[in-house]
Amino acid sequence: MADRLADLADWMRPFALVPDPGLLSARRACVEMLATTTTYPASALVAAAHWELPAAAQPAFVAVVREADASFVYDQSPGLGAALAAAAVIVRLAEDDESALVALLVESARFLGHTPAVAAVSDAAAETLHRLGRGRRQRLKITDTPKEVRAAIAGAPKLDTSMENWDKVRAILSARDSAINAIARRTEKLAEQLEARLQLVEEELDLLWWTRAVLASNIDDEPWESVPAPRRAALAAQQVADRLAYQPAPSGTESLLGFALGADADDEHALGEVAQELLPPQGAPRDPLLPMSTFRSVADVVGPEDRKAIHAAVNNLEFEVPYKLKAPLVDLAEQALREIEILRLM
Repeated sequence: MADRLADLADWMRPFALVPDPGLLSARRACVEMLATTTTYPASALVAAAHWELPAAAQPAFVAVVREADASFVYDQSPGLGAALAAAAVIVRLAEDDESALVALLVESARFLGHTPAVAAVSDAAAETLHRLGRGRRQRLKITDTPKEVRAAIAGAPKLDTSMENWDKVRAILSARDSAINAIARRTEKLAEQLEARLQLVEEELDLLWWTRAVLASNIDDEPWESVPAPRRAALAAQQVADRLAYQPAPSGTESLLGFALGADADDEHALGEVAQELLPPQGAPRDPLLPMSTFRSVADVVGPEDRKAIHAAVNNLEFEVPYKLKAPLVDLAEQALREIEILRLM
């Protein structure tokens, strides 16, 4: 973790938070606490790093930081809180367990127009998504059978049924048993490698064929191009998500969405228009970095046909859901896909 925090002093300097080495050491302890705690959710940490931590989530944030700095008060030092959270996000982006989730949340914050307290957060998230999206889809080379396995198989002695020396028989059976076990382990490893490769090929073929098939599909007896654009965006995001073998999606997925949306891809629509067309998220948390899922979950409770009631309910949430935010349709589809991936990783 020390190497990941090598630039901590530079990250803190815009907030005049490093007057002496001793205080920097204390700040490092706070960051490490935020980065390693299992009780504070990634979404709240990313929100805090972008100055967007809801008031209801601040006490839990303070409680974690105070484990390292008992004097911390969020209201008196929001800049410090945002900088500490941003540094912790950068650390979490390097952790394999939840790096994809954290990176997708950072991208969601970027889509919403939020700026991180530390600029390096954005670059680290983009690099993480590129690395994971590509790394998990590298074609695996089927490894050769190890020499020791081949030797065990070739060296297994043959059993002569006329043998009367039981010690020698037992030794031969033991050697043959070892050879069989070696073959079984090798077969299991090959099966794992083949399954991983087949998953990648299947994902690739499914996505490529989908870009062709979707244009010729009918939705409720309507040709694809006649379906309202916001609904097509939601459907395209869901259908791409259903074809992914791994999260995050590979680079270039946005071009597939754009192809499916055709001439409407660059037309601007409101976030709420697309959100209302998504499938109701089952058990999804209402979260400021999941605006579409939050909007759709509220609509599912209020009733998807009563827009005024939906807007009133959304406006009464403890955080803002920018359902009037306008963006190109392809960007809204990409955000919808991103939120589906986030919910799967949570």
